[in-house]
Amino acid sequence: MLWIRRGQDALRWDGYRLFGRPPVLSPPPWALTERVWDVLGIASAAARLAPESLQPLLDALPRGLKRIALVVPDATRVGAWQSVLPELIRALLARSEARLLVLVATGTHLPVSAAEIARHLRIDALGSDDQTRIEVIQNSAAGEDRRRELGRTEQETPVRLLRDYLEADLRIGLGEVTYHYFAGFGGGPKLVFPGLADLHGARHNHRLALSADRARLERGAAAGELRANPVHQDLLEAYRFAPLDWTLAPVAVPPVRPDPARPEPYPIQLEVGRDLEGWERACRRHDLLHRVPFTARPKLLIADAGGEPRDHTLLQAHKSLQHAIHFVEPGTRILLVAACRGGYGSTLLQETECGRLQETACGRPQESARGAGHDPGSAEDLLHVQTRVALRLATARNPIGLWSDLPAAEVQRIGFVPLEQAADALSFLREAGSEPTWGFLPRAERFLPAAGWLGGGH
Repeated sequence: MLWIRRGQDALRWDGYRLFGRPPVLSPPPWALTERVWDVLGIASAAARLAPESLQPLLDALPRGLKRIALVVPDATRVGAWQSVLPELIRALLARSEARLLVLVATGTHLPVSAAEIARHLRIDALGSDDQTRIEVIQNSAAGEDRRRELGRTEQETPVRLLRDYLEADLRIGLGEVTYHYFAGFGGGPKLVFPGLADLHGARHNHRLALSADRARLERGAAAGELRANPVHQDLLEAYRFAPLDWTLAPVAVPPVRPDPARPEPYPIQLEVGRDLEGWERACRRHDLLHRVPFTARPKLLIADAGGEPRDHTLLQAHKSLQHAIHFVEPGTRILLVAACRGGYGSTLLQETECGRLQETACGRPQESARGAGHDPGSAEDLLHVQTRVALRLATARNPIGLWSDLPAAEVQRIGFVPLEQAADALSFLREAGSEPTWGFLPRAERFLPAAGWLGGGH
């Protein structure tokens, strides 16, 4: 059975009936069970942490703190950290008289409304007294006067960060570790840079993912890769201008064989450490848990981006595609299920061709693929060039059907096969032939091939 999320909608397909055989590639049992609960709407509430999980941090809190900066992910990133946040806030307020600034590391993403960010951060889980003692600041909603320039990295990336963060007496980062398709891993240093930086710095850093001719991604700029990753090494250097004092990263600890009939939340282990120690341990644990072994590459792969909010825009949803192609040979048919009801997330992704952006030393483009009449200098447009290149490479490598709410003509110009209805998606699958070897990856951006197995790399 295939359990699929498309926006807020869920559906089930009988894979054996469709393809005449079981899959040769499927997610780990814990992930499949988690998806079954999600699709059926029967998953129980997230696990609560034991109070002692926060003790190493609380025991080390200095006396006399006036301002504590707590850096958390933006509204596109949901996960176990949201269950940790209210408990962490309550504990910090109980141990200190300091003013608590909750800084939302929006990075390149737009801010959301006050009501949306309150829901995202689960502010309603706090008592009224606690709510009055915190201030929430979304980085992308802050004016330029609230940032301070700290310098440039060796690659000339400008580093300008929120003053609220820089002027805090204690800086704590809380975020879930995930793969990032060109920065290696999310969370940790990315919460600070580009999370609390300006668009110009983020744009310069992200360009390091591209080769000199802008025709491909650099080999080291890949999911799960840190040591040889030019993007990570540059953002790590930027982070070192103003590092975190502590990082906290929750990691789920699912059973090897969970029982689908017992929808219980997986236990959460909170990795806590000074500077990046907690994040680094969480990266290692995440990598061990999310590598999928397989011995036969499927001739057909069905992947979804996880539903809302992960498939709200193509900018977010395409990350699952970038992971899916690690599991298949060139030419393999891929169905990407992503509603994209929020549109593209970047106007550059609507380009017919990626185009060539000639830049001066200061990063100002001289020419745009859209020609005269379009302002090519918008920071948002230039920010996602690496995404457009990655999409162009993926659609040139594999026939990819995109089942979304985006206009079919535009989807086709980007390079996808546009699919508007479930019947269209099924027709696309059947064009792979009778009884193909097939695979299924729900929320594919979470997974990579196991090291040492087919496609696993190092």
